Amino acid sequence: MKKKKIVFLKFLKTFLIQDKFALINSPLQLINLMEYQKKINSKIRMPILIGYVDKISITQIKNLNKEIFKLKNIFFLNQIMSLDFFKKILFLKKNFLGFQLCLIGDLNYHLFNAFYKKSKTNIIIDDGTATLERKNYINIKKTLFFTIFKKITNSKNVKILENNLDLLKTLRLKKQKVDKKNLYILGSASVERKFIEKEEFDKIIKSILKKFSKKKIFYIPHRYEKAEKYLKKFKKIKIKKISLPVELAISNEKKIPSVVLGFYTTALFNLDKLYGKKINIYNIQHSLDAIKIDFLIDRFKNIRRQTKIYGLRTFN
Repeated sequence: MKKKKIVFLKFLKTFLIQDKFALINSPLQLINLMEYQKKINSKIRMPILIGYVDKISITQIKNLNKEIFKLKNIFFLNQIMSLDFFKKILFLKKNFLGFQLCLIGDLNYHLFNAFYKKSKTNIIIDDGTATLERKNYINIKKTLFFTIFKKITNSKNVKILENNLDLLKTLRLKKQKVDKKNLYILGSASVERKFIEKEEFDKIIKSILKKFSKKKIFYIPHRYEKAEKYLKKFKKIKIKKISLPVELAISNEKKIPSVVLGFYTTALFNLDKLYGKKINIYNIQHSLDAIKIDFLIDRFKNIRRQTKIYGLRTFN
């Protein structure tokens, strides 16, 4: 209890005094934050705040930080104070003091969006494919966009800085061989999120098994995915669980797969940047009929556009 109180007071003092913050909600956003640090060749000294997100994301952020980045100035808000209390001090901070600079990974998150609106300058760090939803309102502030994506905005108010994953390239094993027998399918919790009907998911898996019948097929589930439930009837597929983001996990393997397929996932673009033509990368272009929300349909269409810009293959 005493330790928790000390952390609370430390954070409160930091939050009231500082006017520059980094705000992230996922392991991928943490990686991209560190990629930005690598890009500008300057250590990010501002406090890093983790929002009130699910336990799985928080655990993976902690593991990633413990194993690789070892950041000291990181605060997990859910372990420090209640959401209601944080909203109160955020209200006071943003209305009476404001922010000089914010590095934001999840602009769609309501708390971080409040920082964005009251900050003089913003740097938006990629939030995966969710980034592609932002084009309609990202130009209201002085903004730098650090992104892997291409041709995402025509706004003169937004400057683009390309994320080439230079840090991940340095973390990759130097002598990785391509295993021509191995194929990875990257999950995305598409069934859980109702992006795809279960019947179509099964049909796609059957098509992959037929087309790549001579490959050893591994399925890497998304952290929100119940892969065992959906794949139990496909005996040939082996589920490969990982504790790190897939880009890092593959970077740490002595052998990389010759083929990677994924369901509209950011990892496809990241792996293309990391490995180029060493891996044959496919986006599984399933129907969008199951998606009933307009902005999500737009996101998926924008992902398709990005796959064409990148020159990725399509599996359908």
